[in-house]
Amino acid sequence: MKIAAVQGCQGIDPERTACIVELDSPMGDGYEAYRFRRDGADWQIVEEQDTPPPQPDIAQVQALLRAHLTELAGQQKAPKDEAEFRAFASSLTVTALESCQLDRDTGALECDAQLHTPGQGKGSKPLRFELKDATWSLLPD
Repeated sequence: MKIAAVQGCQGIDPERTACIVELDSPMGDGYEAYRFRRDGADWQIVEEQDTPPPQPDIAQVQALLRAHLTELAGQQKAPKDEAEFRAFASSLTVTALESCQLDRDTGALECDAQLHTPGQGKGSKPLRFELKDATWSLLPD
């Protein structure tokens, strides 16, 4: 087994980083999460059982979701619908990100987002994210 590509990394602290890597293996290709620590000028893999994948923080998730909803608002034909989408996007609060799992086939991170809006109360929505280099993006449903 060897690392075919590093899809993206997120710093944990100045000495450690978490990455999603693409593996090339005789048993089949796929994606895994690994942690690395700085050892002088080099990076070393930190051996851990069930390494949790990197994940966006709540502020990043909220910004990504609001941007997506604002984009959808711009696609509405009726001005009333567009206004409702924009109002919903601006009032939406992401309160937690739970049960994040790395899709081993695609490298996407799948999480349950806990959401709150003044008009609709609390709810949850499954969301998919992609980490490329050091940037998170929201993947379409």
